[in-house]
Amino acid sequence: MYLDISNTPHPYAWGSRSAIATLQGRPSTDQPEAELWLGTHPGGPSRIDTPDTAWKSLDQVGRLPFLLKLLAADSALSLQVHPSSEQARQGFDREDRAGIALDAPRRNFKDRMHKPEMLVALSDRFDVLAGFRTAERSAESLAAETSRGKGMQALLESVSSGEHLGETVRWLLSNDRKAAAAIDELVEAAQQRTGSDWQTVRELAVVYPNDPGIAVAFLMNRISLKRGEALFVGARVVHAYLKGFGVELMAASDNVLRAGLTPKHVDVDALLDTATFIPTSSLRLASETTAAGIEVFRPPVTEYALARFDGPALNSTVSFHGPAIAVCTRGKAILNGHVLQQGQAAYLSDQESPASVTGNAELFVAAGQSMTVPTSK
Repeated sequence: MYLDISNTPHPYAWGSRSAIATLQGRPSTDQPEAELWLGTHPGGPSRIDTPDTAWKSLDQVGRLPFLLKLLAADSALSLQVHPSSEQARQGFDREDRAGIALDAPRRNFKDRMHKPEMLVALSDRFDVLAGFRTAERSAESLAAETSRGKGMQALLESVSSGEHLGETVRWLLSNDRKAAAAIDELVEAAQQRTGSDWQTVRELAVVYPNDPGIAVAFLMNRISLKRGEALFVGARVVHAYLKGFGVELMAASDNVLRAGLTPKHVDVDALLDTATFIPTSSLRLASETTAAGIEVFRPPVTEYALARFDGPALNSTVSFHGPAIAVCTRGKAILNGHVLQQGQAAYLSDQESPASVTGNAELFVAAGQSMTVPTSK
């Protein structure tokens, strides 16, 4: 079964007004368009494009274990973390026993699934906060600024004390007077400093003034992806997309715990129980290149893999078990005889496997981990 699919972009406030529209060949909008969902997620299943005018939802043909998105950020998303599968099951059951409604603003766990996610940059640059720097690196940046006030001194002492980084994050999110002073002093210092950590503070202070998430972000890694480069964020890793346009692929879960940079619910205790505060140097995801312009990204999850075809004369196949979602992000691809123009997407059932891929295009195909792409013909 081959189905042309589409959807309406989600208008989250941090979204771009032009990136998705430009890709789809239509005028920019006066409203933000943050995410275009391609899949069967109940929060916004794709619709099946048919010759008649009847609206049909893709979830009528079944449920996908993953969700493919076009994500366009003009400003930072919330600092957030996703639970492991075990944490999700325990958290969901605990909140069920407590009688917290699934749609309650204070509900943290909406299902029993984890939500690992990966992103491939489509813009020339995509900036991300992901994972924490070492205490030594953060302390080195702070050391020259302690003369600014007691808040900065307290932050340096907390970072340098050798205590678990989670305790520093707890303090920053606690509304403590010295923590609030530390945020003000960080913002002041950032106006005279260079470097990616200070750049992050300056950018976030404009959109989220006085938010404790600014100081948490200062302790994190800032990663800049070039076009075609990928990042994988597994369970328990605190992260936030800052700015850029990309293809995102994730498990089809709604479990998000937030640490700041948001007007939404922040549960400090649940966040600290869920997140890991072990420093990490890089979360970049390498690909397997099968031929020139053809690569597969295989993050360490069972739900999905992502193939990327990008070339002037594609002539290959892709095999998969179970359903797949394809989206064309450049040119014109021909998928099993069906034309996909730039900005168009399709659903394929396993009866379409293997699928031939030809044309002059950039095409992404999301499917299960068993997906294979042989060397070009």
